Amino acid sequence: MEINTEVAAELGAVIGGSGISGGTTLRVQTNMGKSETVQRTQSNTVGFHLQDNDAGDSFTVDVKPDPVFGTFVFGLQAATTSCPWEPGTLPRDGTQLTVDSPTQVDVPADGAAIFRLTLGNTGQNDEEREYRLDAITGSNPDGAVVRLNGSSIADNPPIKIPSGSSRDVTLTIERGPLAFDYENLGSLCVRPVMRQLQIRYL
Repeated sequence: MEINTEVAAELGAVIGGSGISGGTTLRVQTNMGKSETVQRTQSNTVGFHLQDNDAGDSFTVDVKPDPVFGTFVFGLQAATTSCPWEPGTLPRDGTQLTVDSPTQVDVPADGAAIFRLTLGNTGQNDEEREYRLDAITGSNPDGAVVRLNGSSIADNPPIKIPSGSSRDVTLTIERGPLAFDYENLGSLCVRPVMRQLQIRYL
């Protein structure tokens, strides 16, 4: 505790003597102890990466901060996705498959059953898409020979179809070495669409 000399003289205070003069009282207060200030700073680094594995798919996404957790929240505004399309988005792929007559009987044993197929692109994104016509594995245990446009169906390239259009293809099936009746043969698939064929040879 220290008292300024001028203050002590004015009040008549003398060190080691009386602290009262002219009716004035000098009060002195001494505080003892210590104080401590602690400052803590915490920071979080948050990032995100958006990716889709299908070329040509597109997304419009709003990115907003979460005021509680300090992370991001995402709001999908618009998107187009390919098969299999993702819920809440516009499907780029849409298929339609029709066959003129799915059942044929009395086909000559050395001949071929001929089917006219129409493949349609019903996608909603107004773009040309490629579709592949395949025979479902396991649907041909008796070894019938399946051809598309004269070539083995396994060797045919994808078929390009503009939006809202269709393509006609010719499917021929020749009997295998043993069987004469084929039911549910070559359950044909163009993306998710399936058709079943039945043939009876003479």
